[in-house]
Amino acid sequence: TVHRAVDERLNDTVAIKILAENHSLNPEIRERFIAEGRSLRRVGGGHVITVYDVGESERFQPYLVLELADRGTVRDRVEHLWRSGWRAGAEDALVFARQLAVAVAAVHQAGLVHRDLSPGNLLLTRRSPASAEGSLRSPDSALIMTDERLVLADLGMCKDLALNSGVTVSGGTEGFRPPEQSGPGIVDIRADIWAMSALLAWLVRESNLPSALTKVLRRGMADRPKRRQSDAQEWLKEVEDALDPP
Repeated sequence: TVHRAVDERLNDTVAIKILAENHSLNPEIRERFIAEGRSLRRVGGGHVITVYDVGESERFQPYLVLELADRGTVRDRVEHLWRSGWRAGAEDALVFARQLAVAVAAVHQAGLVHRDLSPGNLLLTRRSPASAEGSLRSPDSALIMTDERLVLADLGMCKDLALNSGVTVSGGTEGFRPPEQSGPGIVDIRADIWAMSALLAWLVRESNLPSALTKVLRRGMADRPKRRQSDAQEWLKEVEDALDPP
């Protein structure tokens, strides 16, 4: 459960994510929950939700005190815009792809695979902490405004490539889950490339955009990982070339 709260020491509004009491008795789930906080801190850099504290309630439930993403999820923003008749244009797609690629690349540079990129796990916040130096600013877009940045959340399913390079269990959000995560399989950063492509395809559906973008996304969602783009930077370059050619 996630609660909005006021941290009186920080004098700031925060989010408190607390593990359910029944799950707190399961050592594996408990450790995974705490590991999420460690993973978020490991990535840092303003591209993931900031962790302020880790603690335990009087009922022995672990909790994380997190930065509050006060502009909601990408899913909520897009669904609201769709209801008003909006459809993503090339500039909207570029703004989204650039911020998503920077955030995912930061996760990969930390030696992690997110494994659950979905519209509900992409958050928007208007804050610009000093740690976000170098983050991309958005041009005018109804999707991500100039005073907002996209951050990743929910690293509870992430995979540490340094600790385990072998088979992982199934997981991910339906519609944004690569084939290799539908059951036990080998997962590397190209699983996130598949999910990034699915996210962009979801965003631009019913939009009139160049056919070149369809080819890029089709490659990113290839069943065989080795046929996909090798990393987030290559994926972004192909998206940019398709939407904003020289």
